[in-house]
Parts: sequence; C-alpha cells; structure tokens
Amino acid sequence: MSSDPFENTNGSVFKVTEAIREQIPGLFAFWGYSDSGKTYSSLRFARGLVGPEGNIVLVDTENGRAKLYAGKFGGWRHIDFQPPFSPDRYTSALNTAIDDGASIVIFDSMSHVWEGDGGIIEQADATGLKGLGKWKAPKMSYKRMTNALFRAPIPVIFCLRAKDKNVQKGRGKDAEIINMGPTPICDPSLSLIYETTVACHMESETRKPIGPIKAPDEIANVIKEGEFITEEMGEKIAEWLGGGAEADQKRLDAQRKAREIATKGTKRFREHWAALNKAERALINDIRPDLKQIAESADKEIAEKDDQQTDVPDDPFDDEYTSNDSPGAAEAGGPDGRRSDDSTSSNPSENKEAA
Repeated sequence: MSSDPFENTNGSVFKVTEAIREQIPGLFAFWGYSDSGKTYSSLRFARGLVGPEGNIVLVDTENGRAKLYAGKFGGWRHIDFQPPFSPDRYTSALNTAIDDGASIVIFDSMSHVWEGDGGIIEQADATGLKGLGKWKAPKMSYKRMTNALFRAPIPVIFCLRAKDKNVQKGRGKDAEIINMGPTPICDPSLSLIYETTVACHMESETRKPIGPIKAPDEIANVIKEGEFITEEMGEKIAEWLGGGAEADQKRLDAQRKAREIATKGTKRFREHWAALNKAERALINDIRPDLKQIAESADKEIAEKDDQQTDVPDDPFDDEYTSNDSPGAAEAGGPDGRRSDDSTSSNPSENKEAA
C-alpha cells in the first residue's frame, strides 16, 4: 500500500450500500434548572445502558460536584475538567475516556462549552472582530467537537443547564420582554438536542422528566413523564439499540480516529498514516477520499484563521461591545438568547440556572 495516504483518492467520497440495521450507540440529553436531578438521573440511566460491568466515565465541568454520587450505581470513573472549556478540550476528554475503555461517557455539563470560561461566546469576543465574522472560527471549532460526539463509538449522555429564554418584541418605547420559558444552554440551533436519540427536560421540583420527551416511536413509552429515571429504562433502550447486526468496532474506532486527525490538516494526517502498519491502514483505506477532503478543508480553515489574525485592531478598545452584533440579536440579543443589557426578569425565582 502506498506511503502517500492521498494517492489515487480521486474517486467518490461517498459510497452507496445496502441498508442494514446495525447496533448503534445512542446519544442522550438531560436538561433542566438547578436541582432537577440531571447528574443523578444520568448516572442511573447510564448504568442501565451499559449493564453491571460497564465502565461509566463522567466528564465533570462542575468542579467535582458529581463526586457527591461516588460509589453509587455500581461505581464509575471521573475526569476533572477545569477551564478553559474549549471545544477541542471537550473532544480531547471524549477521546481520553474512549482510550481508557469507557463503555459510556457522561458530559456534566455541556453548557460550559458555549457559555463557560474559554467557551464559544468568549472565544468569539476575543477575536477582536465585529459582526458575524467573529463567530466563524469558534463555530468551526464547535462543529468539529459536535461531529466527534455524534460519531462516538460508544453512547454519550449530555447534561445541559437551563435558563429562561427572553425575547424582545417591538422596539423603543414599545419594546416588551416576553419570557418564553426554559431552554437548554447550548448553541442557538439546539443541535445537541436535535441529534439525540432521547432528550428529557427534567423538572426541578420533582426531579422527573416533563413533556414533551424526545424519543423514537419504538421506545417512546420507555421514559415517561412524571416517573423517575431508572436503570430499567436504560436497559430497555440498550436492548433496542443493540437489536441490529454487530458492527466492526475495530474498523469504526480506526476510522473515528483517522477522521479526528484529518481535521488537523494534511500534514498531521500524513504523519498519522506514516505511523500505521499495513493492517491498520487497511481499516481506513476505503475512506481515504473522505479523509483527503476533510484534511484539505482543515488546511483552508487554518490558513483563513491565520489571515484573520491580521484583521485584529491594534487598539484593544477599538472594537466596541458587540453583543448586539451577535446572531439573533435583533430578536433575543445574542447567540445564547440573552439581551446585551441582560434583561432577564427581576424575579429571582424566574431566573433559575442549573448547577
């Protein structure tokens, strides 16, 4: 096999094959305000998904608070994730857990990658650019992270904080702030919710899911509104997810890693290819056209990012506060749904935020 990973890769990036139902890992989300039981419920649910011998790894961005449940649910392992909460570090935490033999990974919380120290909003503000341009590089980084999460070879659970969504209607003296109710703290498109197999809004007062519950029809009755999340629920969903043909896990793992490295550019991927033996190269041989496309796109993105640095104002105060330049600002004040004047309700009980 050629020493050049991109030799003879001019064929189609995509292949058409017969559709066969395979065993697939699920994506799950528990979101809600403080004290809604997200961490407890996710650990209990995870134990049901992976069984008594499964290796649960929880990535903890909450300064170790998940350890309050240490030793419960058959035991589990912990990654202490401190700032900065950049997308690349989330991807690194995922890969560390997988390489350590995790059967499932819980991210508690995924909200920090958007609003936390070093997250997407902070990265955008740090570019020194104005308008939509400042979001380009941070959002590409976020997209790489979500692609890694959505294509993980093991189940992944997201815990997401919630906040009140306030929308401005009208302008000037006719402006009115309307509380639209709770929304998960993540990207405005809510991709972390839409891509999940199951998503549950957890209620603070009851610590039980409240409707509507997102789930495929085949398992729609497993998790029920007003009932505590249990191991049995995880077991039933695991049984449904595992009802297909067994996947070639070794090949999937090799391809996952290859795609992740290709996002760092052609130079980095060539180094990876050179380190592989013949058998390892064979596992990713049929996706080389795709890897070439990913790597070349990464090269272009890296070059654009380097060029962008020359656009940063010499004067750090030359760029005015740009909250109102954020996507969606005309309606909600920014990508996180907040107005630039932070005009949430003055009633503390209406401005809950999950811990």
